[in-house]
Amino acid sequence: MSAAGRRLLAALVAAGALPALAAGAARDGAASGTCQVWGEVSLSAKLVCPLEPVEVTIRVRASCPDGASGVRSLRVKDPLPDGLMPYDGVAQVDGGAPTPEWIFDFTPAQGITVTHWVLPTRPGRYVLGERATVELTQEDGGLTTGHLASATLTVVAGCAPARGRTLYLPYASQPACLPLRDPADLVLLVDRSSSMGAGGVGRGGGAAMARQLESFLDALVPARDRVALVAFDQRADLLAPLGSDRRTIAAALGRLALAPGTRLERAIEAGLAELAGPRALAGRRRVLILVTDGVQTGPGGGAPVVAAAAAARARGVAILSVALGTAPDRALLEAASGDPSRTFGAATPGELDAAFREAGEVAGCVR
Repeated sequence: MSAAGRRLLAALVAAGALPALAAGAARDGAASGTCQVWGEVSLSAKLVCPLEPVEVTIRVRASCPDGASGVRSLRVKDPLPDGLMPYDGVAQVDGGAPTPEWIFDFTPAQGITVTHWVLPTRPGRYVLGERATVELTQEDGGLTTGHLASATLTVVAGCAPARGRTLYLPYASQPACLPLRDPADLVLLVDRSSSMGAGGVGRGGGAAMARQLESFLDALVPARDRVALVAFDQRADLLAPLGSDRRTIAAALGRLALAPGTRLERAIEAGLAELAGPRALAGRRRVLILVTDGVQTGPGGGAPVVAAAAAARARGVAILSVALGTAPDRALLEAASGDPSRTFGAATPGELDAAFREAGEVAGCVR
């Protein structure tokens, strides 16, 4: 093994256990006699306001097995999604799609870490690292390519970055949008249709959903914010009225039974009825949180859903959506929310907690 390869392997051993993907890549490299390379993206904040700079950190590691010629150079390219600009104190608007790029003619034993700043120019959800490429050139001219594990940035409408200071939510250690102090009434609209159990994310039933929703409920302010629960399939039922405590919500979720059909418009109408009904109180923000795989089955396709959502928003009700599974109708849910930044995705069960946490953070900011 070359000296460069020995240095890289020593750094990996010192770092401890590697992710399964990286370890697998190293084993593949050992079989093929070529170096392997991988990396990840992390963000200084995952939830920000427009025009609030975010630091992006890229970490790249490599492994060269016995028989490989070692590393000559490393090249990292990470194109930015539309809506993000490079930032070093001023926005860089040179025209064309910006593509941050770094080239190294050596690889330190501990690998490579680079940082840069981006500036979000409009609300939305941006995946950094999704289109990134990493190219490792070996001393014998061999070329190996890898990819970065991505990170998602959510930019929230209706808030402004703090001037001269960083804002923190009471329960989090990362900057977020400015939470509002006025109390909120929130209705969880939870899909219990048969498709929720078939796609993987809904597997495990309502009890699993109740555990995942704790991240959302943790974002609320006790004794100030009120929560209700509506479950829906072909019909929509109020299972817990406004003011129900967490134990009641969790118990109702645990009793959910899957049934055919998905009528999103009926869920929205039932949630609006609770927000405008006899338990409604003046001076409170009103929010619907739609949790679904987004497969509408009612007549008229998505049109009734969009109409029901528009009617709710016209009455001052904000709508957030959590899109579950690998094939939700994301466009329909974004149309219902009225803003792409108010729709959160969870393709696998492991992503549910983060999706609910983000929805909870945004629920504290919207009107």
